[in-house]
Amino acid sequence: IESSLGAKLGLSGLACAALGNVVADTTGQLSGSTVDTVLRPVLPNPRLSPAQQQMRAARLTTASAGAVGIIIGCLVGCFPLLFIEGDGAEGKPEAA
Repeated sequence: IESSLGAKLGLSGLACAALGNVVADTTGQLSGSTVDTVLRPVLPNPRLSPAQQQMRAARLTTASAGAVGIIIGCLVGCFPLLFIEGDGAEGKPEAA
């Protein structure tokens, strides 16, 4: 994003990172139902009653699972960083 869209629009590295995060989170949200459908045969349906679904423990579990899913998605999104080559000069002061 930074080398293509960021360069054309004059965006900072952090702005490009934010755009990348928006793309990644949106993709994760949209693909959530696909993951749910694929895992349906593997993971049993909890079969909670409406009263159980409103319990604090059920709501916290749902929110926690969503947060863990986002964290895993973000970490998977960082995977390409393992393949970026550089000279290691970032953050070093320039010689006078």
